[in-house]
Amino acid sequence: ENVQVVGRIESAGVEPGGRKRFFEQLAMRIFSGATETTGEVHHESDPDQPLEIVVNCRAPHFVNLTGPADMEQLVPSLGLRKLYLRTPTRKFPLYIDTPLVETATFRLRLPAGVSITSRAADLQLQTRFGSYAVRFRQLAPGLIEMQRDFRIPVQVIPPELFDEFSRFANRID
Repeated sequence: ENVQVVGRIESAGVEPGGRKRFFEQLAMRIFSGATETTGEVHHESDPDQPLEIVVNCRAPHFVNLTGPADMEQLVPSLGLRKLYLRTPTRKFPLYIDTPLVETATFRLRLPAGVSITSRAADLQLQTRFGSYAVRFRQLAPGLIEMQRDFRIPVQVIPPELFDEFSRFANRID
């Protein structure tokens, strides 16, 4: 039930007064129903180091542990479908006006007595639209680490390439 998320984000502008709310929103985006959220920011004054955001929370209803469980979406969704795939086809080009860039490490600590029977498969995608990779490691019994890295640049996607972009975005989400 204790969940620790360690994220390395290349840029962020969260004011100190709004951090508690930011940490709570981040935890809720990753784990619906997250509670007892705390967080820290490291390296914010050192431009030579990546900004590191550490969020700790409890997610007591993340998965039902009364029997064998299957966690479909262990790594948080990027939400590309919600942002860009609202219609199945396009008449006009799709303009992605903000680069989507992240390198993050998520650590999930399972409750005592819960074990992993099979690990999710690693994924690495490299397309004309960007790259996405996720790797899973079991660090210790009940402790899973997920490393995610993605780079989706600012770009204009013509209507004739929208199906290909949709497959890329759906595969990631």
